[in-house]
Amino acid sequence: MYRSHRQRVVAALVSMGMAALLAACGSGMEQRPSSERAEAPRSERVAQPYDIFLGERLGAINYGVLQVRDVCLVKRGYTYTRQQAVGRRPTNPFEGLQVSAASFGLASEARARSHGFGTDLPAEPPSLISYDVNFDKAVEECWSDAWRQLGTDGKQTYDSYSELGGKLNDALVPVFQVKPPAEVTTTMLDCVTGMGFTVSDRAGWITDYDVRGFGVEFGTWEQPAGGEWRPKEVPGTVAVGPATPAKRYVPTEGEVRLAVAWFQCDTRVGLTKWIFDQAIAAERRAVDRHEAELVELNPRIEELARMAAEMVGR
Repeated sequence: MYRSHRQRVVAALVSMGMAALLAACGSGMEQRPSSERAEAPRSERVAQPYDIFLGERLGAINYGVLQVRDVCLVKRGYTYTRQQAVGRRPTNPFEGLQVSAASFGLASEARARSHGFGTDLPAEPPSLISYDVNFDKAVEECWSDAWRQLGTDGKQTYDSYSELGGKLNDALVPVFQVKPPAEVTTTMLDCVTGMGFTVSDRAGWITDYDVRGFGVEFGTWEQPAGGEWRPKEVPGTVAVGPATPAKRYVPTEGEVRLAVAWFQCDTRVGLTKWIFDQAIAAERRAVDRHEAELVELNPRIEELARMAAEMVGR
């Protein structure tokens, strides 16, 4: 990741995966009939309205522009940008729009036993943090040169489509916050408490529906040796940080027991079908609202993705 000193934002390390999972567990998780549990993983995707959105093509465009930008920077003598390109692959910036049952909770009982309610953090490439105005200028110029290879409207089309993806994402946000009917949460609570867990406020839990209400301590992530990298803020330089290794989530024993109980009860109660149906309905409404934009922009996004692939010889 490249950041100029002016753009740099210092943020606490928070796992969005864990936050989203706990939010889903507090609103309505996943369910498939028990007869399907072994044969059909909850991470399995099904056809859905958001398939019309070309997120993978957007990722291919971004990848092509990044590669061309970095070649430009290397030619100008900024060879350390090569470190960021190692292992770089096209990635879908809107992968979260493709939902499955696992988007709303635990993917499997095996996953519950190994990770509880948590998720691992992926590795990240080296960071480049610039304190050099000349480097900042070179980055801007190389960005512009790369985008020009995709035509006069390439950048604008990419930005417009990214904005459209943001609107589709916003349409899914309420699904993670929705509360299922009280009879469903009551049945879920009865099942989990029947497995030995307790809540201090039964009526409150039925309303709030939060897995954290069982008072179980949650785990954390393994920390790599050496601690967090901090750049030296020297004017006229570019600080190059190390790659960040993947971090495994380590649940507590209590969390694992609760996660397994939750998964088993969730399977019996039928929460996933309920919440997943809400997501598909939200997708359908959003596609209906933005159908004209999708029909207009999709052909150009396909064309830009082909052009980007040609730029980098893929």
